[in-house]
Amino acid sequence: MDMQTFYQHADADTGLVSTLRGLDQALCASYVSALSALFKQIIAQEHRDKQQFEALKQAYAATARGAMSYLDDSGVTAAVGRVAPLLRDVSFKQNEAMLAYEAACLFRLGIPHDKIRPYWEWLDHHKAPVLTALAQPGFQIAPTIDAAVLGFGHEVGGAAWEHLSPGWWRRLAGAALIVANCVAEIPTAGLATASVVVGVVGIAAK
Repeated sequence: MDMQTFYQHADADTGLVSTLRGLDQALCASYVSALSALFKQIIAQEHRDKQQFEALKQAYAATARGAMSYLDDSGVTAAVGRVAPLLRDVSFKQNEAMLAYEAACLFRLGIPHDKIRPYWEWLDHHKAPVLTALAQPGFQIAPTIDAAVLGFGHEVGGAAWEHLSPGWWRRLAGAALIVANCVAEIPTAGLATASVVVGVVGIAAK
């Protein structure tokens, strides 16, 4: 299956489409704006003011939890989980051209394209266990936030492309990506679903 075929399957899921269309886009836009501003300041303050760096991460985590709780409570997470397993057979790397919206969102956060490109192949190698978890009844995104955000800047190892300052940007940026494209391209439910998966894998994969 390619990404376009996945989009068609997702767009045919009337429950998923209805759930996404029911989101409060103004609320989601506010979350995106706040997360984007906080993300950039976290990167800027890491080497300027350690106290502010940690305080900003707390603020980002609280904002991201609010956004993810909204998606969890609105049924988005469950609806995405129904179709997400289809992405097991889709190569993000081979469908990189279809991920322009995700790449643009990450670039707007300040992540260089040369660090974004390796992410697609990484997703192919790490998505399976997260897709399994996402498909389980009762799975929620909000509880994954704290470990991903508050640990930023303290990670050990990782490839050069993952490091931004030197935290692993994929974990921190995942929350902003999820909510940004969850509403940006409605009624394109396939694109929104792929964005949620891209963000959740970035946050949750070890």
